[in-house]
Amino acid sequence: MADKVYNIIFFGSPEFAVPSLSALSADRRFNLLACITQTDKPAGRGQKLSPPAVKVLAQKLGLPVFQPKSLKNILQSETDFGRFLQTHQQIDAAILVAYGKIIPPELLQYPGFGVINIHPSDLPRWRGPAPMQHTIRAGDKSTAISIMQLDTGVDTGPVFAKKHFTVSPNETFGELHDRLAVAGAKFLLEVLPEILTAQLKAEEQLDSNVTFAEKFPKDYFKIDWNQAPEVVTQQIHALSPSPGARTNYQGQLIKIYRTRLTNLKLNTYQPDCFKAGTIVSISRGELLVATGQNGIVALEELQFAGKKILPIKDIINSKVFSRGDYFE
Repeated sequence: MADKVYNIIFFGSPEFAVPSLSALSADRRFNLLACITQTDKPAGRGQKLSPPAVKVLAQKLGLPVFQPKSLKNILQSETDFGRFLQTHQQIDAAILVAYGKIIPPELLQYPGFGVINIHPSDLPRWRGPAPMQHTIRAGDKSTAISIMQLDTGVDTGPVFAKKHFTVSPNETFGELHDRLAVAGAKFLLEVLPEILTAQLKAEEQLDSNVTFAEKFPKDYFKIDWNQAPEVVTQQIHALSPSPGARTNYQGQLIKIYRTRLTNLKLNTYQPDCFKAGTIVSISRGELLVATGQNGIVALEELQFAGKKILPIKDIINSKVFSRGDYFE
């Protein structure tokens, strides 16, 4: 008897979901029936409509793509996706990876095994829309991919399996994002057959360990140089590459994307002369900046408004910065 092939629908939108969609499409154990993604959004200076990354890949794969504005009452609707669901009764499961919209209760129970979600945190730590950013911001030394059953709460459903990963002290959000996107896709293929054959049971989360990962408010984008050096670095790396941590230098807006912690102390550099944010040293391709708590960080990548991101050694060579000047 041939192995069962499972009928799957896929919910996802941004780049983080692309490796999972690609992996499922290449695995003969799964038959991808359709992709559901968000609507095209204005992007760039011209604000032209841009498709989600999942849509781009799905079209290359020749998969049907649905972009419903709302999923409310979708099973009774006459939208394209509503009619698709009405005519496809043999859906074994839905896989959701960073879709970006709430799944209504009626749809959570529609596929045979419900909606299975990849969440990039060690649940119940960092429930919410920005788990990887908060992992970096908090200086967590480890994180996880959690494969969970979606329910009506925000990342509150029971967890089938986790895989843990270390987080480097100098890792940016972008680097962690790319690493977990690929790892999550691989882990999904490892555990999904066991979920769909009921060999793997989901366990309820412990509510006593919950933390929340809300989107950062815009006032967090501005660097607070008065914080300890590790906190400054975590803030910058949590916002790298998007939206970018901001500071001002002589009236110019600058985004800083990468710093490096040092063992240097500010009192080595005549502390009475330097407030937090001051450039204390420029030498050997390094730009050292004062922080709070007698600390110093080394800037490594930054961007002037309208310019490309550059390593600091290239900018130092152009003699833009001077010792004693400061970021604010």
